[in-house]
Amino acid sequence: MILIRLASIILLTGILAVAALFFLAQSRLPVLDGVVNLAELSRGAAVKFDDRQVPYIEAGNDIDLFRVQGYVTASHRLFQMDMARRAALGQLSEVYGAQTLTQDKLMRTVGIGRIVKEELKNLPKDVVTVLDAYCQGVNSYISGNKERLPMEFLLLGYSPRPWTPLDTLAILKHSQYEQDESWRLDDLRQRVLDKTGNKDASFLFERPFSAPARVGTLKTAPLIASALGSQLSDPALAALSPAPCTGSNGWVLSQSVTDTKGAILALDKHHRYTMPSDWYLVSLRSPDLHLAGATIAGVPGIMCGRNDKVGFGLLAMKVDVQDLFLEQFSTQFPGKYKTAQGWENASEVVEEIPVRFSDKLLFTSNLLHKVGMTKHGPLLFKSEESGVSLSWIGAVTPTKGGASYFQTLLELSRAKDFKEFQNSLSHYSGSPFTALYVDKAGACGYQQAGTIPLRAAGAAFGPHEGCLLAPGFTGTGDWVSTIPFKDLMQGLNPPLGYFVANFQDFKPEMPFNINLYRGQRVLSVLQAFKGAKAGLPEMAVLQGDSQAPLALLVKATLTEAVAKSDLIDSYQLAAMDALDKWDGAVLENSAGAAVYESFVRTVVRRVLAPRLGGQLTNEYLERYPSWPKFVETILKEKGTNWLPPEERTFKNFIITSFVQAIKDIRMASNSDESSRWRWGDLHKGNFPHFVLQVFPQADPVLAPLLSMNGVRLSGDQDTVNTTDSTLARGKDQFLSSQGSTMRLLIDMSDDEKFYQTLVLGQSGHMLGGARFDQLRSWLALKPLPVAFAPNSEAKICQHRLLFTDR
Repeated sequence: MILIRLASIILLTGILAVAALFFLAQSRLPVLDGVVNLAELSRGAAVKFDDRQVPYIEAGNDIDLFRVQGYVTASHRLFQMDMARRAALGQLSEVYGAQTLTQDKLMRTVGIGRIVKEELKNLPKDVVTVLDAYCQGVNSYISGNKERLPMEFLLLGYSPRPWTPLDTLAILKHSQYEQDESWRLDDLRQRVLDKTGNKDASFLFERPFSAPARVGTLKTAPLIASALGSQLSDPALAALSPAPCTGSNGWVLSQSVTDTKGAILALDKHHRYTMPSDWYLVSLRSPDLHLAGATIAGVPGIMCGRNDKVGFGLLAMKVDVQDLFLEQFSTQFPGKYKTAQGWENASEVVEEIPVRFSDKLLFTSNLLHKVGMTKHGPLLFKSEESGVSLSWIGAVTPTKGGASYFQTLLELSRAKDFKEFQNSLSHYSGSPFTALYVDKAGACGYQQAGTIPLRAAGAAFGPHEGCLLAPGFTGTGDWVSTIPFKDLMQGLNPPLGYFVANFQDFKPEMPFNINLYRGQRVLSVLQAFKGAKAGLPEMAVLQGDSQAPLALLVKATLTEAVAKSDLIDSYQLAAMDALDKWDGAVLENSAGAAVYESFVRTVVRRVLAPRLGGQLTNEYLERYPSWPKFVETILKEKGTNWLPPEERTFKNFIITSFVQAIKDIRMASNSDESSRWRWGDLHKGNFPHFVLQVFPQADPVLAPLLSMNGVRLSGDQDTVNTTDSTLARGKDQFLSSQGSTMRLLIDMSDDEKFYQTLVLGQSGHMLGGARFDQLRSWLALKPLPVAFAPNSEAKICQHRLLFTDR
């Protein structure tokens, strides 16, 4: 009887705790109707919300517009904004303690905080005014809702500090760092080269590695791995590090090839999956400005979308703008390092990192983190006689006359034609991107922009690429100049009537760190229209295209091998039957797609593991976006040079790989029935909350409340509908952690033909109704409209929030 009463008390306590948590979370949801006092406003403003909680903000002037945008964005995404600035500035440990110290040290070493402080000094006054206005809105929300801030602040026991212009600039800079990060790939190439030699490394990375396997006379293999070692494998660092193959798809069509005679822009942006997703939709209207599109929470204005005259979208170029330099230090004179001009003194910067729960106490203390600096950049690693420094173009402060990323975005959003579009990009100095353009006149175009370094004569891979650790003491890999804006690729109304970014602008002498299959597929589909006209419905289907580039090759290879084998069991027959019926589309309910995906992974792992080892193989598959090209070459050549030691013939290798692939599917699906080998059951997307990225051990308990997990997905790393897999051997090898997170479709012939869809939703609140309400439409490839004309805004209005200055 006592046990029954005790169990009842525990159950009742649990129910009350859940009810209290629900009530608290519900009470902290943003207000969508009513009146808000925003003292900094010069006059009143209004915000209409549609059924997705997309805000349509209208104000009497531009500055008030950005004030209200700051307030509204904070009301939906404040915790995400706070985590984003802390991740960029290396301040996560102030909240999470030593759990995130490794990540903070890395960001303090890279120096985003130092970079944006210099950037802020050089911004024009009108740009700073925009930043200040946005900050006023964010801070008004924080100060006016101290008891209603998102639940995460209550649960973690801290309050957000005021928002500053540096925070916005840091978030933007960090987003570019994520897109640019290639130094880990350079380190990987060096370690693979050191382990396998020039010939194999050249084959694996599709580059002629004629350089010696060692740089100079110093030990280099593996410098960074041994230096950071456990740090790079730290769970929090791995979870928060940039998605290795982050890129995007984008293309434009002119009126000559569209069914409406209007120019079309199609764009989808890729990122690591998170809850909430990285983008936030907004519409902004004042007497002098009308914008609608997507931005990163914490950044005023929009980063892709349209104004009254033009539509635009940006895609990272994924060229090599990060290099690692091997530095030689004097053992007799500490702090001196060798350059081509002689010995120089390394400088030192001391960063104070607040660490919560220091020494197991409840208070916060500062940890002093020393960062060594050479002419090439900050030192990621240093021993007595050597070090590795990082050069990144994003760390270079724009020179006089140069424009920062944020300044460029503001100017770009006001462009009225292609000339103004180009002018807004011509002064930009920073991480390079390709800007896509469409206008009301039916024209389409593109312009590359940004700073692309050129290496000194004698650089191992020519002027456009670093690839490996460069000897800092010889000067051969030093950056000596940049490509002038006039020499960057651009075009208006291309002859074919369309342009596919990150493919048609590809140059072999300046290779992209990106998977080229996707652009190739988009181009082939557009070419197939020939005399027919394309429209938004076809472009929406193309954004969700899941055709596998190696499907025909894999089917032919397996069919040939199986036909010559007498040792075929029922599982293999079932798998071959699934492949025979498969049309090559990697769809969620396809058994053929599951067989294909498992086979490709099995082939590459069996080939590489004996030569590289398990760890390097995992890193290669994770870091090198073109690894499927290696598989394609293996299957086409049918040679024996790359076969694992236990295999003697190519045919037998294919059969045994097929057997292993089927075994992996049976284990992952927990079924021997081929009808249950559905790709979507294996290939699920997990969208973790930030807290669970830091504390993954709490995922089983908190994931149902904080995250969105187990989303069945189509596509893979090679398809236009991009959904990368983890690829690491084991039960999670098919899970997806990154892919497309925002899709944009614009037909400039009609203001009503404007669609922008997020993978999850607008809200970042635990119980927010718009937290993942867009997911179903996303999976079904049904674009969701954004109202652009005033009468359309009135029709979609579900809520109305008025802002007053008193």
